[in-house]
Amino acid sequence: MSSFIRIPRIPAAAVAAALIVACGCAKEPAAGDNGAAPAAATAAPETAAAPVAATNGQDAGAPSAAPQAPEPVLADSEIPEIVARVEGEEITRADLLARAGEARGALAQRGVPPPPSTRTFYRKVLDDLIGNALVFRQQKAAGKEAPAADVAAQMAALRSQFESDADFDKALAERGFDRPRLEREIAESLTVQKWVAESILPTLQVTEAEAREFYTANQERMVNPERVRARHILLTVDPEGTAEQKQAARTKLEELRAKLAGGADFATVARESSQDPGSAPRGGELGWIVRGQTVPAFEAAAFAAEVGKLSEVVETRFGFHLLEVQEKVAQSTVPFEQARPRIEELLKQRKMEQVVGEKLNELGSKAKVEILL
Repeated sequence: MSSFIRIPRIPAAAVAAALIVACGCAKEPAAGDNGAAPAAATAAPETAAAPVAATNGQDAGAPSAAPQAPEPVLADSEIPEIVARVEGEEITRADLLARAGEARGALAQRGVPPPPSTRTFYRKVLDDLIGNALVFRQQKAAGKEAPAADVAAQMAALRSQFESDADFDKALAERGFDRPRLEREIAESLTVQKWVAESILPTLQVTEAEAREFYTANQERMVNPERVRARHILLTVDPEGTAEQKQAARTKLEELRAKLAGGADFATVARESSQDPGSAPRGGELGWIVRGQTVPAFEAAAFAAEVGKLSEVVETRFGFHLLEVQEKVAQSTVPFEQARPRIEELLKQRKMEQVVGEKLNELGSKAKVEILL
């Protein structure tokens, strides 16, 4: 039974991009982020015990700048009950907070940490809500609303997530909604999506010259990184455990290594003995690993190991590992034709954000908009 109802809004990508810039939380995309890397370069699946390292994203060689006082976080209670009016129609605090959650989700999909809940953040979210309201009013006046059948179908789909009408209504109330208001929200959302699909997307074209220019200007990102495909057996040890406990785990893993060296099947031994709940059912398979994805000791062992050979026992903060590299691929440049489809997708996204912004500014200049935040 769901307890949260998400109503998608468009342009979610546009507001996410605006938030990235406004909040100073931009992440420089790797080749996979800009669409240049093929599927084989994607990260290995993360598991509860996978040796993934935490990084702070700072450049150790960058000069330090004078620290600036961060913008204060805005508490929910500091947000007025009514944050804006568009031609007299109110946008409420509940609307704003719900949309902020959706914006954070859009940022997370881009690999960007959620920005702090500052006034700047909420103003960008509010701009998105106002934009949706402006487009909806224009499309409604032109008789281009989303079909009522589509609205009813989405209402039914949301209702189906709950065991009873009472549960559904309770979830709505917790978000400050009732059914008529939810229906209006869905109608607005679908209408704006229809507007983007019919009026914006068909106008967006990316030429080969534009794609090649991007490809040439971003050569350092047009790479398939060096990567290895590996499997492992993990015996976990409490980081605060005694030396005797650690030695016992190491000794047991050495015994498993000897068993494997004698011809035992790695996948079978991993399923029976590994304490990594994510990879053990798959016979220890971790998939493809790139540098920087795992903790240093594990990475060093994985990239130093010979294909098909067992590593020595490796100790990390997760415990003791025995790994086997099944395949290695050296770093290579992604050919233009391979990178082109996803470069075009990225450039179309950028153009969409620009065009949508221009259209919303045009609509806003003709409407009465009161901003109260």
